[in-house]
Amino acid sequence: MNYGNALRGERFDLASGAMSGVLHLGRGGAGITAIPGAGCTVRVFKSTSRDADIEADLASGTLSYANLIAGTQPTLSHWMLWASGAVVVDTMEPPADSDGFVAVIATATGGTAVLEVTR
Repeated sequence: MNYGNALRGERFDLASGAMSGVLHLGRGGAGITAIPGAGCTVRVFKSTSRDADIEADLASGTLSYANLIAGTQPTLSHWMLWASGAVVVDTMEPPADSDGFVAVIATATGGTAVLEVTR
């Protein structure tokens, strides 16, 4: 998990059918950009659950690509789809929507994608 204050330029490259690692935004003003490749749908999820709960769900396998796509919540942490929903074009969530501490994770379906922090 990337802890602390995420900086502009931090990114995850996602393969089709994959889930990114957890990016922990700890600095107000950090925006999130999802960049889907051809034929890809990206879903970005956000959580304010405790780090220990997120880590436990990752370790148990309940926080997974299959569960996020199916809408099944992990055992301890809670995730919501970001305001833009499932995106097929480059989409940025403005800084005002990511103030405070939030964990972010993304899935890519049907193609490759990039999830990055922008300011």
